[in-house]
Amino acid sequence: MQTPSRLQTRFEFTLRAIASLCLGLYPALLGLMNENRVPGKAILLLALIGLVMLAYAPRRLASALTREDRAPLAAMLAFCLAHIALYTIWHAHTAVDTAIRLVIALLMLPLVRLLRPTPNLWVAGCVVGAIGLGMLSVWQVTGEGLSRAEGIAAPNMNAAYGLLLGLLPWLMSPSDWEHGLRRIVLWLGVLGGTITMVLSGSRMAWLAAVILIVWRWHTLSRRRVLQIGAIIVLAALASLLIPVGAGRHAGMDDLVRYAHGDVVTSLGMRLDMWRAGAMAAISHPLAGVGPDAFQQWLIDGAARGDWQHGVVEHNHAHDELLHALATGGLLELIPLLAVWLTQWRLSPPTNRATTPRNVAPHGRAAPGCSPCCCLG
Repeated sequence: MQTPSRLQTRFEFTLRAIASLCLGLYPALLGLMNENRVPGKAILLLALIGLVMLAYAPRRLASALTREDRAPLAAMLAFCLAHIALYTIWHAHTAVDTAIRLVIALLMLPLVRLLRPTPNLWVAGCVVGAIGLGMLSVWQVTGEGLSRAEGIAAPNMNAAYGLLLGLLPWLMSPSDWEHGLRRIVLWLGVLGGTITMVLSGSRMAWLAAVILIVWRWHTLSRRRVLQIGAIIVLAALASLLIPVGAGRHAGMDDLVRYAHGDVVTSLGMRLDMWRAGAMAAISHPLAGVGPDAFQQWLIDGAARGDWQHGVVEHNHAHDELLHALATGGLLELIPLLAVWLTQWRLSPPTNRATTPRNVAPHGRAAPGCSPCCCLG
């Protein structure tokens, strides 16, 4: 085996450092995605590094993949081909955008396998992002007087970011973050994410969090359960000291109003969007109504009185699986499920007694994204 030269070693070290920095920047700035394009540029830079490595050492890039990587890569490739087929059928530019994103994602796994960037920067990015969102949410409620913290985008997205950035590091259970100052910072991230969820007033994020905890319940130690409970209680008590206004009771008000026939509520909007998505899926089961045609479907249905006119503003079925089935039919849904299931299978056991230390830590976090995506 040929020994790499000093120039090659420095070149790969530089690429590894840039890749690690990008992996840290992306979650740290994810909550600012709407007004700051740095997160997207970080992913684009990772893709460019992948292309450079593909031209520089294609055999090494391919040999870095393991047998377990074949299934998720095949699923992602099938998903990419499905969107190319949808573009051919519907001439939808959204399908092309998604296909390009999937090609970029296909480069990520071999790049991470080859360069082996440290996961500590990624964990730190998640923690910094969660703490930042928590501070921003507190400021929006106390300083700006908002009834619900909306972050940069909207309350529901703010809560989803808080859930992902606050809980993903915990799901990973990184061994380097179990003691000392890092452990304190890690739990500050959980606290920041929880406060963001509380002040955003989003029921979706809490439902996803409950499903995650119930799913992992049999793997959690009693100490970890008590820690999670203490963080949630502290965040809830802290939120009681903050005047969040009418937003705190919005969920119960929606239920009462919907029970009395008032469908122009947050709950009524969700039910209408789900019904619109289901009707689109039933009427066009194979290839959907088209990635770019769902809003027109909503407009036509509102004109017929099938659902309220407010639904037209959202252009989404408010559920990723249902939206995929409505816009791309089985052609999109099946490979999407394949991508999720293969990622889920990559997630190793979360019991520390049975999990080897050399398991890639990002694998433990793979199932953490699914509940938030599915529940809409």
